[in-house]
Amino acid sequence: MLTAPAPMLAQRTLRVPAGDTWRYEPKLDGFRALLWQRTAISVRLVSRNSRDLGPWFPELIQAGQKLPVGTLIDGEIVIADDEGCVAS
Repeated sequence: MLTAPAPMLAQRTLRVPAGDTWRYEPKLDGFRALLWQRTAISVRLVSRNSRDLGPWFPELIQAGQKLPVGTLIDGEIVIADDEGCVAS
């Protein structure tokens, strides 16, 4: 059975790393999720704790079916307003 890798998690630090190789993004409140196109007929959307999120986001499952087999997306599911703004 294929298993998805665990999501990357943030770590606490006393200092923000510096240098050109570091990138940062804002903290958005949403659902941390992994979308995985496992096989030609199997797409999974799971939380960082491996809970099935597919029933709550069927449109993401449908979009995932169009991805190449083996694609894994690690991200945050958030809801934006009509202008694309997300409350944080």
